[in-house]
Amino acid sequence: MIERKLFLSVTDTSVVFQHVFNNNNPKAGLQLSNTFLSVTHKQFRELCNVRESISKLIQKRLLGPLFLKAIREVLIVVNSDDIRLDDDETDIQAILQNNLIKVLKKHIRHKLDTLKIMCEGCSSDDNQSKHTCFETRLSYMDRCIASMDIYNLAHDFVYENSQLYPYMSDSFIENLNALELFEMCKFHLSVNL
Repeated sequence: MIERKLFLSVTDTSVVFQHVFNNNNPKAGLQLSNTFLSVTHKQFRELCNVRESISKLIQKRLLGPLFLKAIREVLIVVNSDDIRLDDDETDIQAILQNNLIKVLKKHIRHKLDTLKIMCEGCSSDDNQSKHTCFETRLSYMDRCIASMDIYNLAHDFVYENSQLYPYMSDSFIENLNALELFEMCKFHLSVNL
């Protein structure tokens, strides 16, 4: 069985450290921000082989509020039932890209739900006021998400998985357009606006 460790790296300092799942201090080494999973292709395959055992540990440790959101989101790929050990690299890359969209949609849906809650304070008798409030806040969210959250989330995700799968083309990473991804996700969510 694969060692029950995750190797985490800090993007801006290249500092590498370890965290053991059954560590008595789950916050150890996780105070730093902008971290992401860093495992080799072989380790990833081994992790898939012991998915059920790892999943139980993940539910207990990694899905808790003490862990960084970026780490929890990347684990969507690690535990994806869509990934098979006998898949070729092209199929796996397609699955990773689809998972990226799922992560972004989930991230945006949460922000949209937050906006709706914020707009609940508008007078229920004045639909125009509530609509204007939501549109104003959504416009602000467009600028914030597209320039920061979505850009960082998408690129961290792609760079992380390009380490796992070295055949992922550089052009895919370079051409990853955060604005287009945001619009794509917003389109899928538009029925709920």
